[in-house]
Amino acid sequence: MGPQGKAGRVPALARGPVAGRGDSRPALIRRLSDFCGDTGGATAIEYSIIAVLISIMIIGGLTLIGPAIMNMLDQASAPF
Repeated sequence: MGPQGKAGRVPALARGPVAGRGDSRPALIRRLSDFCGDTGGATAIEYSIIAVLISIMIIGGLTLIGPAIMNMLDQASAPF
């Protein structure tokens, strides 16, 4: 049948705003509202936050154990 329904007419929601009853908000407010309601990039942002947190943990861990590893390597190379 398709989106037109039984009578061959397009449903009211598919037609868009009716003349005279459209969105009366200013264009900037309307665009900001649309931008805030958009969830298209949410997954990418979540994955990037996870990657940043993992990177911070790796850097912190290496900073803590770095001096101990350097000391161990210095002791191992001392006899040579």
